[in-house]
Amino acid sequence: MGKMLFIKKVDKSLLKAGLTIPVASCEEVINALHAPLRRGEKQDIDIILNGTIYRATFTHVDMHAADRDVFQIRYAEGSPISLALKNRYLSPESAKEEDAYVEVWSADNSLEFKCYPNSLKDSFMKYLGPEDSLYGYQKSYKLVFYKCYFSEALYDERIDVDVFTKQFRQFYIDRRRAGLSVEIGTVDNVLLNVNKSSVDDYYSLILKNPFNAINKKNFFMRQIVDGKSFFAINSELFNSLKDDDLERIRNLVHKKLVLYYSNNHTKSKPIDLPNNVENRENEDKAVENNLIETPVPTLKVALEKFINEYSKESKKSLTGNPFASFIRKGLPEVFFKTGLVNKTTHLVVGSVGQGNWATIPWLCIFDTSVTTSAQEGVYIVYLLSKDTNRLYLTFNQGCTNLRKQFSKRETIRRMREEAERIIAKSNPRGFKTDDRINLGENLTELGLLYQKGTIFYKEYKKGAIPEESELEDDLKKMLDIYADYAHPKAPLIDLKTSETAWLLTWNPQNWNWNDYAAGIEASRSGEKYEVTWSCSNTHVKAGDKMYLMILGNNGVKGIIAAGHAISKVFEVPHWDYQKAKSGKKTNGVKVSFDTILDFRSDPILSIATLQDAFPEQKWNPQGSGIEIRSQYVGGLKALWDSLVLKEDNSEVNEVLNIIKDMLNNPDKEEQ
Repeated sequence: MGKMLFIKKVDKSLLKAGLTIPVASCEEVINALHAPLRRGEKQDIDIILNGTIYRATFTHVDMHAADRDVFQIRYAEGSPISLALKNRYLSPESAKEEDAYVEVWSADNSLEFKCYPNSLKDSFMKYLGPEDSLYGYQKSYKLVFYKCYFSEALYDERIDVDVFTKQFRQFYIDRRRAGLSVEIGTVDNVLLNVNKSSVDDYYSLILKNPFNAINKKNFFMRQIVDGKSFFAINSELFNSLKDDDLERIRNLVHKKLVLYYSNNHTKSKPIDLPNNVENRENEDKAVENNLIETPVPTLKVALEKFINEYSKESKKSLTGNPFASFIRKGLPEVFFKTGLVNKTTHLVVGSVGQGNWATIPWLCIFDTSVTTSAQEGVYIVYLLSKDTNRLYLTFNQGCTNLRKQFSKRETIRRMREEAERIIAKSNPRGFKTDDRINLGENLTELGLLYQKGTIFYKEYKKGAIPEESELEDDLKKMLDIYADYAHPKAPLIDLKTSETAWLLTWNPQNWNWNDYAAGIEASRSGEKYEVTWSCSNTHVKAGDKMYLMILGNNGVKGIIAAGHAISKVFEVPHWDYQKAKSGKKTNGVKVSFDTILDFRSDPILSIATLQDAFPEQKWNPQGSGIEIRSQYVGGLKALWDSLVLKEDNSEVNEVLNIIKDMLNNPDKEEQ
């Protein structure tokens, strides 16, 4: 754990060249860097800033005749650390306004700069201002600038100037065509001739106002890359903005624009209106709906567009791409228009990548009570294969946050374990549950995890997208699965099952199960574990349900495993080594266990719970292979599932009480 050594206020020197270490802190800095320099000596050091390591020089300044020692941290203007600090603090003037400072900490033979105020994002949000205030917005230009930028800059920090300017221009043209005022108060000549002014005219307007004002704060800047001009956001600010921050900014800008124009309801003379747009009666509604509505395509048309055009469009620039905008904004609206997805409870998000086109683009439907991010939780997602020949409707799970905690192998194991748990508790409604979803060859790790996380799925092939009725029926069924997952009902218990079940026993004091640890590991990996077990009852047949009870182990008694018989009973060597050595045999059966619990650490289905739920069954038998009473088979399965399929075992007591009630009141309607 590092120690704070001193504090330095932000000034021009810090941003350009370095800083002088306070006399009182020199000794601590020298010790932290292990650098007892003599006068005139210098040493390269590392400085950590926002998790990145930068190089600088620690110098013991040769003051010649001076009788005091001066130590400095130096770097050149334009060096990586200088640029990083300038990027963080915008300018010395703005830093002064914010009373900015840097804390210098020791950090394993290096120093760490901690910048304050904590967040550039906080500074930007403060600059935007609250949604009910227009302070700082004498004209609409800054708000329209933000609207255009954040409508497209979700995945890229820069936008082509030409693309951006055309969007900026189109906003005002749309207002004029809708018969709405384009500006309040004095109107610039560019807007007086709103539809006749050229793109270059609008670009000049943008540079003069609003870009000049925003650029002074250094939130946005212009960049030239390969001869092309871009508007770019401060990279540190861009990296700090998450999806919910961007959505908050969009909503804030939208509300401010509505507030701005609501202060003036005077309509300007509409022009070039072929469809009587000038007769629109509700101006405020027009503003809120972005002025001009375009027809929303059907689900079939939208999905065909997704699957048919992605390959061609992904060869173009992502920035400002209309197809990318359709996936991000238009496609979600199609799903809401079906009437199946509720805007108040669900969020629909389309993605084609961040900065570069995605190998596997997707559209997610989130139940907001479960998750609002593709990085975690469970959700519905349409996945387009790498070759764009297959579109999969899937019930899937987030992997990003899980992968941050575990290795790829462990992440996959946990995802498959969760998938099996959900499958076992759900009605698949005709969807596939196998692991044969095929998103393509040589996938990125993320693409592979999309495959491994799939719980239910259905494949649609390019050129054979089903009709609207089938697509909507599939979506409804998947939403029903999601609803069952998000809002589970009381467990259904079938006490009248025709399945036959048997109870095997294991006493560790009498027999050492050498392969027990391997069985546990196989179970946790989602694999079945096969073993031959002693069974005295010769009526067992392949397919019967088998439970394994641990007995006589220092008071630990209960069911620890379950599976199915995969053979009939046959003669095997006796389980007791000495008896087997003398040639004695016994009866056994091959069992495939689905689940094996570790009784030393996992909760098990205790004998006390079993006796409470099924009092007429003998739960402490002397031999292995007694039959479970037929009236208890369904209840025992429900009780076992409630133990092993819920991570927190929260359903066990609920299921226990339902079973007891049903057994005590057989004429009562089933739960």
